[in-house]
Amino acid sequence: METSAVPAQYGYHATAIVNAVTKSGTNEFHGDAFEFLRNGDLNARDFFAAKRDTLKAHQFGGVIGGPIKQDKLFFFGGYQRTSQRSDPSQNTAFTPTPAMAAGDFTAIATAACTERR
Repeated sequence: METSAVPAQYGYHATAIVNAVTKSGTNEFHGDAFEFLRNGDLNARDFFAAKRDTLKAHQFGGVIGGPIKQDKLFFFGGYQRTSQRSDPSQNTAFTPTPAMAAGDFTAIATAACTERR
């Protein structure tokens, strides 16, 4: 098991990686399936958000294993797929004018901002 300072073959990840190799096999076929669903009907609304998010995430897959040659050679395979959809967030961009970029905000300043006391 490698938990830190992993070799370069695992990329540039600073966190730990768990790499486990197991010796297993059986003369019977075994498998499993899984599904994880996340959508607006099941998600709670963020406390500060005006409405729920539109994230729809669906993760599913399965594994199967069994014998190729009895008591000698086995196989094991798995499949996983994740599909994710959501509406883009609405961000308003503000592009300053050349005068604003130079530090002159008098074009948008109110009278209360420019009043001298």
